[in-house]
Amino acid sequence: MIAEIVTGLAAAASISGVTLKMLLSRSRASRVEVEKYIKFLAGKKVLTAPFEQEVLPAVIKSLENIKHETEAARLRIGDDLVDIVFLNLVLKLSEELMLLYEIDDSDPKRNMKLFRSIQEIRARFARAIALLSTAFKIDLAGSRLVPLVTDMNFRAKRG
Repeated sequence: MIAEIVTGLAAAASISGVTLKMLLSRSRASRVEVEKYIKFLAGKKVLTAPFEQEVLPAVIKSLENIKHETEAARLRIGDDLVDIVFLNLVLKLSEELMLLYEIDDSDPKRNMKLFRSIQEIRARFARAIALLSTAFKIDLAGSRLVPLVTDMNFRAKRG
């Protein structure tokens, strides 16, 4: 059931113009390397922890680590389409890290700024994980990433 939901979400997702259809038809990336990267992300609490557990210095350190590993994985994988997805993730991380570094402890809007940055990052990573896991047939069942992918990609429409 999770695979069907993630596939449906991935079919509607796009990152920097890269779609599921493009990844399925043209990507030559190593499934093993993409899976290693997704497993790495599953261990990052900043992508999955409840907001009230987030602490600014730890968030920054974790996001810097994710950025470093994303850049390294991009070089290891060496596929043009996956490269675009990973570069998009690195760019989003860089943008949000700059905002996080500027947060002043005395700012009354500190928590809102932190929350907004974390949500922006989670939304971008949720789309990327949905695309990559579907394109490379990586089963997310049982992964800590499932709630991230389903919650951040799904927007209910009411009539």
